[in-house]
Amino acid sequence: MREKWILWAAVVVGLVVLGLGVRMDQCPLGPGPAVAEPEVAIGALLPMSGDTAAYGENARNGIELAVEEINDAGGIHGARVRVVYMDTKAMTDVGVTAFEQLTEDRSISAVIGPMSSPVTLAVAPLAEAAHVVLVSPSASNPEITTAGGCVFRTCLSDQNEGLVLAHLAVDTLGYQTAAVLYIDNEYGRGLVDVFGAVYEESGGTIVAREAFAAEAAGFAEPLARIAEAAPQVILLVGYAQMGDVLVEARAAGLTQQVLSSVMFDNPEILAAAGEAAEGVLFTSWTPDPATLTAERQAFNAAYEAKLGVQPGIFAAESYDAMHLLAEAIEQHGESADAIRDGLLDTSGYPGASGSITFDENGDCIKAVFIKTVQDGKFVYTSY
Repeated sequence: MREKWILWAAVVVGLVVLGLGVRMDQCPLGPGPAVAEPEVAIGALLPMSGDTAAYGENARNGIELAVEEINDAGGIHGARVRVVYMDTKAMTDVGVTAFEQLTEDRSISAVIGPMSSPVTLAVAPLAEAAHVVLVSPSASNPEITTAGGCVFRTCLSDQNEGLVLAHLAVDTLGYQTAAVLYIDNEYGRGLVDVFGAVYEESGGTIVAREAFAAEAAGFAEPLARIAEAAPQVILLVGYAQMGDVLVEARAAGLTQQVLSSVMFDNPEILAAAGEAAEGVLFTSWTPDPATLTAERQAFNAAYEAKLGVQPGIFAAESYDAMHLLAEAIEQHGESADAIRDGLLDTSGYPGASGSITFDENGDCIKAVFIKTVQDGKFVYTSY
């Protein structure tokens, strides 16, 4: 009788196991199936190839450092941050395609970049339509101010930079005539428009205005026209090709003082220009190391420990963009509206790139500094 009860018990257990669909070699007491780790996806549109790839590399380094810090601290409400990178090559058509491909993933509500003004202006209406927040670390054209409610930047507008350069030229240095030589895109045109207006309002005269194409192989013709106009000072605006421009300019006998923008802060330009870059004065968004904030000092130390070099231009602005997005998502939520509200609430944020407050247009106002080239190195000036 006892044997029958044992047999019936075994049958019942077997039926229960089959009914639950449980195999004995997958006993619930053992390891269960892997559960996907929660994550927050952020997009990044950077120039990772082409003439401005050095800027993109700096930005990516800054973003990756911020992501590492955020994830090491527990992520955003326990979710790890993952960044999806796309190469814009600093070209509008490539940037638009990259944005469209990036935002096929509807979980992405925020993008760091684009970096160049032309690509940012091309992508901005698409971001508005797709309801995706853009935070550019370097796009400075004044038109970006009104490009849409989803567009922010952790850099200064050319409105500020052009004003500083104009007053440096005419008020501080006393140059009454100027020529401008600039890359023919939204970035170049936007900056020289501001410079020219402020310079002439301050009593100076623009005697030559020359543009060059991004793909230009030589600059002899515009330089010849500038030489003929004989300005006292020259404003040069471009990207990495500014090193080649300077070599040709000095060879053509143009020995005047040259002013330039933050884009001049690129070691590739020094390598290409050599002695032709000596004495160039240019704007910088980064304060003198002698007066760095605790946040900047910590960023510099962490960056050097991770990469073995000091941060390049736009690394701090990109680092801040990532941390600001993480803070906005953590405090307000992951939707584009929540992120936008969080960024607009930002006031006096102690960033690596300086104190950050966004105005109602998503613009960031900061101080502007002046650097020069001395003995083949970038150094700060007292201007």
